[in-house]
Amino acid sequence: MGRCQACHWESLTAEVGPCPIVATMKLLGNQWNMIAIRYLHDKPMKFNQLKRAMGGVSSKTLSRTLKHLTKEGIVKRRVLETAPISVEYRLTERGMELSEALYEMKKWGRKWLLPKVVPTATLAT
Repeated sequence: MGRCQACHWESLTAEVGPCPIVATMKLLGNQWNMIAIRYLHDKPMKFNQLKRAMGGVSSKTLSRTLKHLTKEGIVKRRVLETAPISVEYRLTERGMELSEALYEMKKWGRKWLLPKVVPTATLAT
């Protein structure tokens, strides 16, 4: 047993390997990755629907984000047989397992960030 050099949490193995927190953040750390995952968690979306929901992301950045998340097995890209052809994005099982992490981020944000932005009385639960 040892301690992770990055986060100092106790390692489960005798050899300290890559820290799971660091590895996860390297995969998901870009702000647009987590924001895309957050909206795709609600429902599958087409590219422009997701772009509007995310607000402020450029088409180029969203395209790059979705390619990365697809390559990593977090998002599945499906071509719809419509005229004109469109593409739908949805979370994979692996992506849906991030629900607990998203929920914890939501709780943390409500506690530590939103009270500074919006008076508590106006927050919907």
